[in-house]
Amino acid sequence: MRSIILDNNILKARFVTTGASLVALEVPGRDGEKVDVALGFDDTAAYLDNIQNVGAIVGRVANRTAGASFTLNGVTYQLAANDGKNNNHSGPDSWTGREFEIADVDDRHVTFALASPAGDQGFPGALDVLVTYELIDSAFEVRVNATPSEPTLANIIHHGYYNLNGYASGSVMEHILRVDAEHFTVPGPDIVPTGELASVEGTENDFRTPRRVGAAGVTYDTNFVLDAGCEYAHAARLQGDKTGIVMDVDTDRPGMQVYTANFLDCDGGKGGAHYSPQGSICLETQLFPDSIHHPEWPSPIITPEHPFSMRTRMSFSLA
Repeated sequence: MRSIILDNNILKARFVTTGASLVALEVPGRDGEKVDVALGFDDTAAYLDNIQNVGAIVGRVANRTAGASFTLNGVTYQLAANDGKNNNHSGPDSWTGREFEIADVDDRHVTFALASPAGDQGFPGALDVLVTYELIDSAFEVRVNATPSEPTLANIIHHGYYNLNGYASGSVMEHILRVDAEHFTVPGPDIVPTGELASVEGTENDFRTPRRVGAAGVTYDTNFVLDAGCEYAHAARLQGDKTGIVMDVDTDRPGMQVYTANFLDCDGGKGGAHYSPQGSICLETQLFPDSIHHPEWPSPIITPEHPFSMRTRMSFSLA
């Protein structure tokens, strides 16, 4: 396992090769002081058993797959049922614990590489993956490209956990959030989408006007249907209630999972921090969960001629 530090004199980020994981992200705060807004671990061994995917790249297919199976070109493939009868994040043999190679690095960017063999996690075909993190002025950008040897599925995400008051500063439910989404995918009782796209109007999911994350008195593990669809555009704005640090999210993904770290409850965080539920928030830009079973949605099917690519940028400023 290796550690990599990027620094462009505005932002400073630290990564480890295990899971191509983000460990720390220091952004400008008030009075010129830097604030580390990303959850991570000091003990690199924690990344070998990072079951909540803190800061990691998740693949091949993030989020839920109903029935832990899918059919592609007439062949049915079975995945591990690690979330009841369903599959979540392609686990339990997750990329989170995989060792990525360093393909390219300088002070401003790093590119990690992973060779996912044919049959990995139950998916057909081999997959060559490149993950690039880059600091661009006051923005942190994530780009993923993956080329398969044959038709297969991919919905690769970066699973960053953020607290804009600082990684160990308590609840994020007072953060202010805006999401550019008129609809969300309606979840069933097991959080797998039913297939219905519902309006956010009049629901706890209406963040079209900025409001506190916890204003509706609920926690979140919800996929929002972004207004821009698959066009690269603004998706969300998050603001720390104590620091005034603002994170604007732009992406070319059609969906974004807002997750208030409901299952993250562990010791061993940076500086000895305990990470609690609702102590951070994930804005996971993605395809819709279980999209392989909903052909009317943006497709997770990729081929050698049409490989996977995604781009998401988090830009930081002060309110």
